[in-house]
Amino acid sequence: MSSIKTTGAYFAVTTFFLAHFVYLLFLNEVTLTGGPLGFRGIRPPESIGPLSFESSMENGYLLILFSFIFIYILLRKFVNSNVGLILKSIEQDDILADSIGINTAAYKLLSFVISATVAGFAGTMFAHFFRLLHPTTFSWFLSEMVVIITLVGGLGTLIGPVLGAGIVTFILEFLRFAPEIRYIGWAIALIAILMFEPKGLIGLIKRVGRRWKYA
Repeated sequence: MSSIKTTGAYFAVTTFFLAHFVYLLFLNEVTLTGGPLGFRGIRPPESIGPLSFESSMENGYLLILFSFIFIYILLRKFVNSNVGLILKSIEQDDILADSIGINTAAYKLLSFVISATVAGFAGTMFAHFFRLLHPTTFSWFLSEMVVIITLVGGLGTLIGPVLGAGIVTFILEFLRFAPEIRYIGWAIALIAILMFEPKGLIGLIKRVGRRWKYA
């Protein structure tokens, strides 16, 4: 609850430390989590409706795609609801929202819970299809990737992280042969984005669209 009351960089730092605590917990609690070996032998679901997952991995990709579309539609409806509009107002100016009687801490907690629920669902699918949960799954690197994906795509949008995930995944695969360059590249990219386009790709697309419209 205390992290919900923080804002900006303080919230990010608090979240990173929490993620690192979870990583250390999974790494050291051998009896609870399997320690460095992790959970192994997790079975995939046998079938869901007409989709069988034991004989075809392609069906797993279809399930992931359908789940993504379904969750995206739900989140889209949520963002356009009254609660979603309140969250947008908090994003714009949480001090002003608090001054007009909005319980910003409660709505931030709601947003945090919804985000964690979606991430937990994705983690469940990850565990069942990769059949393994390892402590590195909860490392700093994954948390950094989530932040980078969001910054690249665009904060405060739904489609932004989708674009960001596609670009980040492509770059990761492209630089797989030189992992030492990868981190330098991310640092340069983050600095460039924060300096020149803090709203990410979506902000860039909107700005170019406005210039094209009035050109």
